[in-house]
Amino acid sequence: MSQNIMIQLVNVSKVVTSGTEQLTILHSVSLEIPRGQFVSVIGPSGSGKSTLLSLIAGLDAPTSGEILLAGHDITQMSEDDLIMMKVRMSMQSGRPEPPQFSKGKSRDERAKKSSKGRKKKK
Repeated sequence: MSQNIMIQLVNVSKVVTSGTEQLTILHSVSLEIPRGQFVSVIGPSGSGKSTLLSLIAGLDAPTSGEILLAGHDITQMSEDDLIMMKVRMSMQSGRPEPPQFSKGKSRDERAKKSSKGRKKKK
């Protein structure tokens, strides 16, 4: 994947059960959105727009395929790592750090590290 791609979907599908039937919402969707590009998602009601955006935002998981944000496959992340990545993205203007940054560290250790370099008020 190019360093310039912010959002990448690779063969993403979403299938849900409606009663006794399987309903395919998205079927094998692939796309790349470069860093800094604005994109609109348009289509008729029921075409999968909201589902697509929920998957990209990490609010829902695809049935199959990969969703990469800045090169990180969010379909393989734990919920905690996904939350940390979203926080980093919002704080760093879209430049997330790998979620492994916080693995194995307690909340106190992470807080201590994040406060390093801050000047203490007297």
